[in-house]
Amino acid sequence: MNEQMTITIASVPDREGLVAELWYDNEQWEEIFQESDRKHSTVGYS
Repeated sequence: MNEQMTITIASVPDREGLVAELWYDNEQWEEIFQESDRKHSTVGYS
C-alpha cells in the first residue's frame, strides 16, 4: 500500500481566483475555491 495525499494549487480558466484540489491516490476528494467574499468547497470524484 502506497497511498498519497496531494494538494494542488492552480489557476484555472473557469475560476476567477486560485483553486485548491485535494487528491488521495488518483481520486479527487475536494476542490476549494473562493468567489467574491465567500469560500466554496465542492466534492468531486475523478
